[in-house]
Amino acid sequence: ASSPSSSGGGGQLYMTLYSPRYHEGAGGAVVTPEEAGLATVRSELTEAAWLALPGFVWIVVASTFYGVYHERTGGSLADAFLGR
Repeated sequence: ASSPSSSGGGGQLYMTLYSPRYHEGAGGAVVTPEEAGLATVRSELTEAAWLALPGFVWIVVASTFYGVYHERTGGSLADAFLGR
């Protein structure tokens, strides 16, 4: 990948993508990060957090059910599944 110029100007960032399979004898494809479909780490983490949110909700629900069961019966979660 090529890096931006060190002149500090607001120039466009380009990168060179090369695959021996598709660019044999050529210099590769010069593209912008947007054309290549690159995403920032922040956007990836934000998307992952939104995907994980329903899982955390179900963990809270399961923990609440366990707490209520234990409080009412004094039994463990294994007791609940084994019908004790």
